[in-house]
Amino acid sequence: AQKERIDDVGLLAWHDRIRLEGDLRLRLAGTWRHDREVHLHALDGGIAGWHVVTPLATANGLVVLVNRGFVPQRLKAREQRAGGLVSGQVEFNGLVRAFPVARATFTPQNDP
Repeated sequence: AQKERIDDVGLLAWHDRIRLEGDLRLRLAGTWRHDREVHLHALDGGIAGWHVVTPLATANGLVVLVNRGFVPQRLKAREQRAGGLVSGQVEFNGLVRAFPVARATFTPQNDP
């Protein structure tokens, strides 16, 4: 099946489709906002590091947070991974994942 472009799906439709169908494969197009990336501490195979989450700005103004993957501690700084700092328009296949509904034993309730 051909993947839908993210611009064609609509934000509200995502929630319902993911809830009903599970993970949703999409085609993403936009410009990376490397200056706004965030890092989420993680372990991968016993190695401490970070998941790099980078906003992708689409042509219609939608901003999508993309988990670009794990980097070890030594590559956390953007200067250390210059090869991955692609500029200009990009287009690629993406996967919107459903978050688990069940809470882990020690996960506190959300406090808005």
